[in-house]
Amino acid sequence: MRKKKERLEAHLYTVVRVATNADLRAEIGSERFFDLVSHEKVASLRIKKEHTLLQLKQEIWRLTGATPSQQRLWMWAKRQNHTYRPDRPLQLDFDDHSPMMDVKEDTTAQASGKFQAELRLYLEVVGPQPAGPPPPDAPVPDDEGWPQLPPGQLLLFLKFYEPRTETLSFVGTHVASHAHTLTDLLPVLRQSIGLPPTQELAVFEEVEFESNVRFEPLVEHRTLKEAELQSGDIIVFQAVPLPAELLLEPAAMATTDADAFTHEPLQAIPQFFEHVKNRVNVHVHRLPPQQHSQGVREKEPALEIAMDKRWSYDQVVARIGRALSVDPLCLRLTMHNPYSDLPKPTPLKYRGVDSLADMLLSFQKSSDILFYEVLGLPLPELESKKALKVSWHNSAAEEVKVVNLLLNKESTVGDALAALAEEVPLSQGEPDAADSMAVETAGGAVVARPRRLRMMEVFNHRIYKIFSETEEIESINDQYWTIRAEEVPPEELDAGPDDKPIPVRHFYRDARMNMTYNFGDPFLLMTSPTETLASIRARIQ
Repeated sequence: MRKKKERLEAHLYTVVRVATNADLRAEIGSERFFDLVSHEKVASLRIKKEHTLLQLKQEIWRLTGATPSQQRLWMWAKRQNHTYRPDRPLQLDFDDHSPMMDVKEDTTAQASGKFQAELRLYLEVVGPQPAGPPPPDAPVPDDEGWPQLPPGQLLLFLKFYEPRTETLSFVGTHVASHAHTLTDLLPVLRQSIGLPPTQELAVFEEVEFESNVRFEPLVEHRTLKEAELQSGDIIVFQAVPLPAELLLEPAAMATTDADAFTHEPLQAIPQFFEHVKNRVNVHVHRLPPQQHSQGVREKEPALEIAMDKRWSYDQVVARIGRALSVDPLCLRLTMHNPYSDLPKPTPLKYRGVDSLADMLLSFQKSSDILFYEVLGLPLPELESKKALKVSWHNSAAEEVKVVNLLLNKESTVGDALAALAEEVPLSQGEPDAADSMAVETAGGAVVARPRRLRMMEVFNHRIYKIFSETEEIESINDQYWTIRAEEVPPEELDAGPDDKPIPVRHFYRDARMNMTYNFGDPFLLMTSPTETLASIRARIQ
């Protein structure tokens, strides 16, 4: 009932989200690195639209302990480079007696009469910082006014980067003059983190991060106005020169296999932010044996591995191989389709993409999932060969087993049959095979007849082609056709020059639909020119 009442009365209230330095300090360096704060995570106040700005400041006092006359409230604005920064003091446009219904983030909404449910503000506390919220029974201060921002002054936000630990922290704000230079800023920056007065600093302006990471260095003898700084801009600085241990060559630091997967030391501010923008936790799943209509992420737990989108193919498989304790060359990766939540049908070729970013982008949509297979031989070797799936049949034209051959791409059908002969020995599915392969010579001696195999192309229970042994296997498609192999029966080996095999298939006719359907295993029947149709029919039966 309470939520329903709030929903019905929502138009009578303004929700005010007030970001404080405490919010910035809690987020920057842990949950957020670019910009300043996530507004949905800061404290919110629900105030009636008929109440005044002074009453809002009194509510903020209950929340923070900052008296109304200490509060300089800033409106936020989205810039053309997609950053979102404090832009203008609220009190430049509204006084303490302005009703909250008039206080809006932009004049466009006010002119159009568009309903604004939320107001975002940044609280700058001028003067002594409060120790915390006041006690519940403390008298409400009614002092009016607000700390004026003199003309030519701007509010800067300060972040400090520590390359030793690769950490970023928010260290406060500073009101500077447009006429100030970097020389004027340096003592303030040193004091904000307790550095000695002689400590050298590298100072940058955080410009943008959405399309690309951009940090502009601040140089001495150039005013902040000349550097085009304005209120809401962020200054990021670090101590220089760097510690000796961070100046080692990357090769000298990567002394173990484990080190090979750690990034190079992030010595400079732009380098650190590039790393932050490109790092991603990738969920690596074993490729399921069959794809189903439902998602695959629930099949088995995934490995979650921190990677960098700029990593090359070799770095990605090396990192996954290390996590799985397998040879990276024996890994084959498959990309994820974020629309179907399934693996893509075709795996990635060895070094088939340039970077991890390419692996995670599918149909203009990003993913954080990859699939892997562990192969029995290195992927480059596998890709240099042709995989051929062959259905082996016995003398009764029945399938005995499916054999997966791996052959050189330049191999012929003869080479495939030779490899198949090793996979299916003479006794495979042929209990009387030894007798059928024996032949008696004119002198009465029994010798073994050479074994001969053949390969055929079958589709829809019908033999379409018998391959010659000189035909190259590269041209054979075992995805569309069924590739079938069998031993050539003795009667064919003893056939005369005019005898020839004919394909036989099983079918039935659907009289109602006037259609025929094939079924069962087709086979070859050796016929002679003198044989009649009646005798052939009898043999088939």
